[in-house]
Amino acid sequence: MCDLSPLFTALTVAGALIIASVAAIVVAQAANAGVFTAAAAPFAMAAAAASAAAASVTLFTAGNRAEEFFICVGSPDLCRTQLSELQFALQGLASVLAVQALAAAAVAAVAWIPYAAQPAMQVIRYALMTQIGVVALVAKYAHDFLKCVESLGARQIPHPLIVAAAAVLVIGLPLIYPSRRWVTPR
Repeated sequence: MCDLSPLFTALTVAGALIIASVAAIVVAQAANAGVFTAAAAPFAMAAAAASAAAASVTLFTAGNRAEEFFICVGSPDLCRTQLSELQFALQGLASVLAVQALAAAAVAAVAWIPYAAQPAMQVIRYALMTQIGVVALVAKYAHDFLKCVESLGARQIPHPLIVAAAAVLVIGLPLIYPSRRWVTPR
């Protein structure tokens, strides 16, 4: 089924995972800032690493979804450049997130030492926050790719829920309307 919505869903999920990773680092920084709470910081940093890694995997998967969509609509040569730009952006962002996940995992190993990991946590947090803007840039590439495909006359097949809703309206409405006359008092 030719549908690009999984790509946009993946971008949304990746953005949410990046935000979750930033939030986990904020929690880790707060925990690391206290002598008695520093023992909880490695767990929060591990959660940040897991979120960043999940975002990376999501973006690699999104690149595959774009390729599947491209093949489904007939692989138009005029849109190959937009697909390449989109895939390179997705792969680049996913690679950077994978490195940030590794950095967060490395910092988690020393986060139990009060105040020791604060500078590294700060750097990773700011780097992740900039990646949220890059997700918006990747969404622009995805939109450009979709516009190119649509300009060539290849249309997306509607989402299955839209098809199901249309089928219910087309098939069910004629059945519901006459039955309403039988129930209505005269």
